[in-house]
Amino acid sequence: MRNNPMYEMATAYPQLKNWYGLLVGLIYTVPYSFFGLVAGKISDNVNRKLYLGIVLILAGATCGVTGFFDSFFMLAAMRVLHGMLNSSSNPLSFGIIADYFPPEKRATANSIIQAGNYIGVAVSSFSILLITSFGWRAQYGIMAALGSVLGLLTMALIKEPERGRFLDEATKKKEAAKKAEKEAEAAKGGNPLAAFIKNIGVVFTLPCAKNVLIASSLRNFGGMIVSSFLPVFFGRNFPAFKAEYAMLNALALSACGLTASIGGGIIADKFEKKSYWTKAILCIQGCAISFPLIALGTLTTGNFYLSVLCYALKVLFSGTYSGPAITMI
Repeated sequence: MRNNPMYEMATAYPQLKNWYGLLVGLIYTVPYSFFGLVAGKISDNVNRKLYLGIVLILAGATCGVTGFFDSFFMLAAMRVLHGMLNSSSNPLSFGIIADYFPPEKRATANSIIQAGNYIGVAVSSFSILLITSFGWRAQYGIMAALGSVLGLLTMALIKEPERGRFLDEATKKKEAAKKAEKEAEAAKGGNPLAAFIKNIGVVFTLPCAKNVLIASSLRNFGGMIVSSFLPVFFGRNFPAFKAEYAMLNALALSACGLTASIGGGIIADKFEKKSYWTKAILCIQGCAISFPLIALGTLTTGNFYLSVLCYALKVLFSGTYSGPAITMI
């Protein structure tokens, strides 16, 4: 299978040697970062569950196009589109969750949603086994089919909740007044782009939202670097452990990721009344502990199982941040 374009994308596209870093980095993360803001604005005025279902189907379609067309340009273009579509799922999901669960349970609910990321990444580890059996193009086709099925199930089974369901009457009146003001400005022919930029600027006037946004950006930047680097690290340093890496990586992400994500939300909801610092401390301690763990796991190249253990512990501690951070905003 080595050097076979059916099983190795790098053989099918020699350009990957020079473009891999950009494809997993800026080409994906820049559209992901900016389109999420646009998607959040759009979600304020549409049926969120239908929008989410369409996003899932289209994201799956980008995988299908990547596998079907023998074109490096299409591969790069689909990375951009997938980043845009993937980012759209966040404001839609968290918006629906906010209207399904009361504030005292919201950190736990957000954490459960974020735990799905670990399940997805864990399952993606099995793609190594799928590619070994069927080839990388077939694996992209399977991902496209799953995206379509999940999108249709989302539209069919999820109920669109009432917006602002748990807001008090005073807040509901303020929100209604803001909405009426925006509609009046739109009717006068105001510049929608200027209004959008103004709304984004409001986020940076709120200390909590601003600080969480900056910290989360840095944390996610580091997380993407680690996620992109680790397969290369294990492939080069432990080439005889390819199957073991696929299985143990999936186990570490699913078990430790689920435990950390859901546990972080439960702890945040339980202890928030004792200290408003609870959510922030969970985020800070997870990132602080994960740094020496990932350093030890990658700087020590003589023991495969030690490296995997360090990564599993890193996920266990750092995975507590997502639900509390989102709920703080």
